[in-house]
Amino acid sequence: MSDQLKNETEPRTLRAGVLWGLAAGALIWALFFLQATTVDLYSWETTVVPALTLIALAAGALAVARPALRRFGAGLALGALAVLPLALAAILVLFSVLNLE
Repeated sequence: MSDQLKNETEPRTLRAGVLWGLAAGALIWALFFLQATTVDLYSWETTVVPALTLIALAAGALAVARPALRRFGAGLALGALAVLPLALAAILVLFSVLNLE
């Protein structure tokens, strides 16, 4: 691959990884909320946090193992970890608006 083509595709690869990470994190949160509303288990710290951590660790391992996918793996890890504070902020806002304890 030529240097110019490589320089043009690397930022897109990082962006794609972040988007996939955000999508994976959002899917995990959606599955958690679906499970929480049907089974009444609200322990997100024992389900969501480990799942997002596993995604981030797997993406980091992918970035280390495959140099061609380094930027995608880093983006995937960043996207998955970025979902956690965003979702926690959303939960805090919802709890304060709905006056839940």
